Amino acid sequence: MFRFFVFFAFVQLGLFRQVGSRKNALYIAAFLPTSKGGPWEAIGSDVACEIAIDDVNSTPTLLKDYELRLRTNDTKCSRGRAGYQLYDQLNEEEKFVALVGAGCTPVTEVVYEITRYVHLIQLGFLSSSPVLLDRTKFPFYYQVNPSANGQNLLRSSLMKEFKWSHAVILFEESFRLNAQDLANRFNASKVNHKMYYVSGDSFGFNIEEVMQHVKDLDYRIIFALVFERVARKIVCEAFHVGLTSTLYVWVFPGWYDYSPQDEWFLHTTSDSFNLTCSGDDMKKTINGHFTSDLTRLSVPEDLSVLPNKTYAHFQREYIRRTGEDSFQYYAAYGYDAIVAVAHMLDKALRRYPDLFVNLNYENATLADVLNETLIHNVSFRGFTGHVQFENLSQSAVESDYFDRAWIYYRIYDKDILSTYEVRANGKRDSHENWTWPTADGQTPVSSPPNMTSFSNKGIFYTVSTIDAIAIILTVVLLIFTFYHREKKIIKLSSPRLNYLIGLGVLLILVAVILNGFNGQFFKFDDISLHSCSARNALLIFGFSFAFGSMFAKAWRVNVIFKRSKAGSSSDVKLTDHVLFAIVGALLLIDVVLLTVWYTLDPYKKTTQTLRTDSRETYIWEKCYSDHANRWSYVVLAYKAVVLVVGAFLAFETRTVHIPSLNDSRYIAMSIYNTVVACVLAFAFTFIEDPGVSFALTGVAVIVMTTIIVSLVFIPKVYLLFFAKNKSVGEMGPARKRTKASLSAFTFAKKADLRRLQEENRRQKLAMEIMIRERNLSESTIRKMTQNFGLTDTILEEDSGIVEASFENTTTRTNTARADTTAVESESAA
Repeated sequence: MFRFFVFFAFVQLGLFRQVGSRKNALYIAAFLPTSKGGPWEAIGSDVACEIAIDDVNSTPTLLKDYELRLRTNDTKCSRGRAGYQLYDQLNEEEKFVALVGAGCTPVTEVVYEITRYVHLIQLGFLSSSPVLLDRTKFPFYYQVNPSANGQNLLRSSLMKEFKWSHAVILFEESFRLNAQDLANRFNASKVNHKMYYVSGDSFGFNIEEVMQHVKDLDYRIIFALVFERVARKIVCEAFHVGLTSTLYVWVFPGWYDYSPQDEWFLHTTSDSFNLTCSGDDMKKTINGHFTSDLTRLSVPEDLSVLPNKTYAHFQREYIRRTGEDSFQYYAAYGYDAIVAVAHMLDKALRRYPDLFVNLNYENATLADVLNETLIHNVSFRGFTGHVQFENLSQSAVESDYFDRAWIYYRIYDKDILSTYEVRANGKRDSHENWTWPTADGQTPVSSPPNMTSFSNKGIFYTVSTIDAIAIILTVVLLIFTFYHREKKIIKLSSPRLNYLIGLGVLLILVAVILNGFNGQFFKFDDISLHSCSARNALLIFGFSFAFGSMFAKAWRVNVIFKRSKAGSSSDVKLTDHVLFAIVGALLLIDVVLLTVWYTLDPYKKTTQTLRTDSRETYIWEKCYSDHANRWSYVVLAYKAVVLVVGAFLAFETRTVHIPSLNDSRYIAMSIYNTVVACVLAFAFTFIEDPGVSFALTGVAVIVMTTIIVSLVFIPKVYLLFFAKNKSVGEMGPARKRTKASLSAFTFAKKADLRRLQEENRRQKLAMEIMIRERNLSESTIRKMTQNFGLTDTILEEDSGIVEASFENTTTRTNTARADTTAVESESAA
């Protein structure tokens, strides 16, 4: 009996094996990113498909005479790798009836471009790009997971929730339609937005430039519709351009890898960019960011897709096979995709039992039958919701299980994970553990309103008052000079040139007030724009008037002094008209420079950000020229040459000691003060506060011009009213040569003789200047020469008369020297 029982058992087992062997295999190829090392991975997606394959094969009502077999390929989200794998699969002996996958939209597109030529149905459950839903371009591709466009409802509701009105959308090519759908929603809700295409390829790489544009735009809500690989580069470049403040809010896809201690921005893969920032740098940049997803399922655990295969069973089996302690959301979509393929094949075989006889890739009829069956005959309740493909708009799933969408808000420095839950209708359901990491704890603004920052107008009024005092002082001194223009001291100082000096000072002082209309204290308008041009012109013209006239006077004194010293005479008369021509030449150069500047590079309005806080951006509206610095350097170089020439003339005339004629010391002091004031004013322009910069620069210029006016005019006032010896510098009579007693010369010093020589020389210079400047008449010259005892026979209209008169005086001086020597000898005896 025992032997018979054993024999019967073996026979029965053989029969079962024989029955099992009669089932035909139907092969399904799966292309999935199942391991790390690529831009994105869906680890465990293959396990979910294998569980579904086992459950289908163990269901007697599905594919009664067939069994499904899965061939999984790890694409690592690489298009080249997937294409190579697909080529190998298609050349194997086993023929495939359908494809599942692939993860990553670019890989899915590559796989489809090949499979459409071999007439295979492709079912996806990982790729979510709306581009794959184009039925004209992808007629044999279907997906059971939601389209990425489904998240746009959530993203737009997020903008409404926090009253954000400005946003930036960064997108890759694979997300172009998704980004456009989000932009359309923003347009409908009147959200200002800016879209930037970013490329992760070696061609057209532009992430660095884009992030600089985002910073300049100052839209602070940033949606990144990109893969992890490009997202890491974006965050790193954001760190480098300074977008590290918690005032910026980032929104990333929720399918990035947020594994504990190994989040997506910390990954380093062979396909990553050569990042130049650390994980801490990127964590600081995106601290306080959102992640959004629509795929968080809330499925009843007793739900069965196949007989006796509940959702709870599926979860337990998935965790057991993967060895993970968590359940990935995409696993349920993978399970439903395999079940959908099984239903498609089963329904097609029921209608056409010999459908897979002589299976090959050239049978287009097979693809049409499967496609029609999938659309019209496949409908079931899966773990992800109701799965059907008829009237397909976005995905095959109409889910009852994700009526709420999830947003996670991550604050790394406080180790807080806040959740923000939004229902499908876009309304907030819960708002727990919410906190903003901003300094004031307030909700960040999407784009701070531009608030024109005006400095305290008291600064402007104070500087203008000081400037007005300087203007009044200059006008008073000019009136004084004009009133006393016939006095010899004033005449010798060339009063008409002094008028030009005063005019130049007035122009510079007026320019100080105009500088206050550059948006620091008052609203910028067209008048402000014109005041910028006028300010520059007044400064440049004022310099030429003031220093040009001063240096022209020094040049005339220098020329006359050299002629006298060389004992030569010239027919060229150095009248004021010659000096006016010199000043006019400087002004002509100024006019040419300003004309070229304002023609090629005119002033226009610009905005400078002074400071920004969580609520507002404070700006300074001012005039701006694209190449203002270069033009300023040209003008400064030209003016520096003029100052150097003036310094040389001051040095050359330093030995002329006629206060009314020689301004060499005052010129040197004016140049020194001008250089110091220019250096200070240049340094003050770097002060961020425009009001303080205006005040310090204005005071420096006012002090400089006041010193110049004082040095030019006040010494004349002193000589005219307060000097004890008013003959200094005036045309007084020469000392007559008399026969003084020996006792008088005995007590005379050699210094007295030197003073006599100097007096003679000064009188000579003074007379020549007056002759050339005033073009004196013959009778006046005769009267002057008679004071020196000259005869009429040597009277001439030129300065030769002056030289002859001083030769006579020099002779008398030499006689006095001889007399002194004799007296000294006599005293020694």
